[in-house]
Amino acid sequence: MTSKQNIRVVITGVGLTAPNANHLNDFRRALLNQKSGISEMEVRYMGKVAAGNCNFDEYLYQKKKMRRRGTRAGSISIYCAHEALKDSGLSLESLVKDRTGIYLGITEHGNVETENEIYEL
Repeated sequence: MTSKQNIRVVITGVGLTAPNANHLNDFRRALLNQKSGISEMEVRYMGKVAAGNCNFDEYLYQKKKMRRRGTRAGSISIYCAHEALKDSGLSLESLVKDRTGIYLGITEHGNVETENEIYEL
């Protein structure tokens, strides 16, 4: 591929969960209304800290057994991927798989699991 070629990328759907909303329109509205979703939380070894917590239906797209076996970051990823697909209006069956990709940005990755392992030591 040469540098003169243009590669077309189309964003067709967005899925998100954040401390202030679980859907793109609600997230936008919350931001415009200056609602952050940040509150004071008790954190082991640290006391009270300002933090955000995503509150979403973890079992909407996965069964309890799968949720128990996975991580919270994985649960967030599954939720957001399904919401993005729903937001796009597309179905998995209609997609050309080798021309379809996803971008995933997640800021939580196994922190709780690491902390629990250290605590057990």
